Amino acid sequence: ATTDLVTKVEGLTSAFDVVKLVQDRVEQLTATHQAVVLFQIAQLAGNKARAEVRANKSMLRLADRMKQTLRTAKTSSVLLPARVAIKGLYALAKLDMVGGERAACEGCAAACQRTPLCEVDSRSLTMFIFAMAKSGMSREHKQLLGQFVAELKPRTREVEFDNLLEAMWGVCTSMTQPAEGQRSMVRTESCEEALFNAVAERAVLHAASLEPRQLSDIVHNFAQIGLRHTQLFNVLSERILKNQHKLTADQMLKAVKAYQRFGIALREAPQGFTDTAIIAKGDFIRPSDKPPAKKFRYERPPPLAFGAEPQGGLNQGKAQ
Repeated sequence: ATTDLVTKVEGLTSAFDVVKLVQDRVEQLTATHQAVVLFQIAQLAGNKARAEVRANKSMLRLADRMKQTLRTAKTSSVLLPARVAIKGLYALAKLDMVGGERAACEGCAAACQRTPLCEVDSRSLTMFIFAMAKSGMSREHKQLLGQFVAELKPRTREVEFDNLLEAMWGVCTSMTQPAEGQRSMVRTESCEEALFNAVAERAVLHAASLEPRQLSDIVHNFAQIGLRHTQLFNVLSERILKNQHKLTADQMLKAVKAYQRFGIALREAPQGFTDTAIIAKGDFIRPSDKPPAKKFRYERPPPLAFGAEPQGGLNQGKAQ
């Protein structure tokens, strides 16, 4: 039955179908089921659908159960697998249902600390970084987060680019979150720079296959942490300009600001020398060819009819 439910949930393509499937049996779901259901809803729901999910009473009960599972993971005798804890916390963060849940984040961190990093899959690494940043708990678990970032660096080729962008967003957000009683400052660690450089190498190699929004997000994340990568920006500039009609105004603005911060020109690649010469005629100010001359013709007055009065009346005729 457990396998059947997981298979059914993962086979659905609509968040509302998942809600309908589990809304009558929320109380019977195990910790694994809770994480799988919330994760599938978070993956399928857009911004509007997520708002409707947050207003659904069944989903609120399911979110509360998931939070309670994470809260007790730190002290419970039954060990919660790190993969399940990360998936549950990530789903809550993605649905904006984790705000202020310090105990839930503590439980997820405890489950991760009990598990060797080599046993955590690459996707879970990116989800943990994102979830901690989204919940605002990155500063409290900075050491653990740094271990996850360092472990992700050699595995960047194993993760989809959208998931890498979530991890980059998490790193940027965690660096700009001020500690209690301190000002907001951007302090880059060596492991974070290594991760960004690894992502840059992959982006340079596969720039042609990246979507326009991904290009904008990449350069924006580099600008957020103040890491200049000239080769990356030069390679992506041509792709950004070529696909700027596919970008929203906000996405294009983020890209322009990123290039402006580092003083790198957002321009297309130079054409270089070619074997073809194009001869342009004219200087685009006045016509190139002289306009054809028209034959001059005298205007002859119309003939007067016999006995007709001159124009202007009799008085004008007498004056003449």
